[in-house]
Amino acid sequence: MKKILASLIVSATVAATLPLTSALAAPETVGQPQILWQSVGTLSPAQGQTENIGVAGMLSGNYNGYIIAGGGANFPNGGPAVGGVKKTYSDVYVFKASKEGLTEVDHQQMPFEIAYGMSVTTKDGVYYIGGSTDAVGAKTITRLTTDAKGKLKIEKVGELPFKIQNGVAGYANGALYIGLGNQDGKASADFYKFDLKSKELTKLASFIGALREQSVSQILNNKLYVFGGGTNTALTDMDMYMIFKKMHGIK
Repeated sequence: MKKILASLIVSATVAATLPLTSALAAPETVGQPQILWQSVGTLSPAQGQTENIGVAGMLSGNYNGYIIAGGGANFPNGGPAVGGVKKTYSDVYVFKASKEGLTEVDHQQMPFEIAYGMSVTTKDGVYYIGGSTDAVGAKTITRLTTDAKGKLKIEKVGELPFKIQNGVAGYANGALYIGLGNQDGKASADFYKFDLKSKELTKLASFIGALREQSVSQILNNKLYVFGGGTNTALTDMDMYMIFKKMHGIK
């Protein structure tokens, strides 16, 4: 069933009740913005579920005027404290924005369950890297696109020689830059370049900052900036990785 939503905010953790920034008041003091949130609706239930209670670690991006979001994990029968078991999902949703809000126009299944992978939006589609409970899916690079009507297309474009989750990734000059996070079961400083045309994977210089998972990253002026994250300790630093040279530095 199509649902018209006023807004959808896609982040590392998404609640089933979708928040909307309804007003952004001028702060009384610089550095203290006031944000009001408004509940505007719910996502369709995942396959096999009767309601959507929200997920963490989901795929997110936009392509061709559509928002693509899905996967993620939650505890549908209660958290670990009451013996609940984590469940990961393969559902992917497509939304179209209009004056009335967002309309769900497609709902399909990935070939495997996904959560805690890396999403990269490009002009050629949304790439999703690793992040799966499936042994093959945890190594797979997938491209998601839509047609003019929002029909979702899911295409495998590559496979890494290692499993990865909670890392960082970005796109520049026809290649994906992938690194950090949990690689083959342990925190890693390794970085790679995946050429989307040749499908060649090149190992780059290792990251010299603290090992980390669940960071925020962005490529700007041929540099990949990594913000925060952590392993046993939460980090608040910013690191700079030079993706086009055999070197990197920290600011």
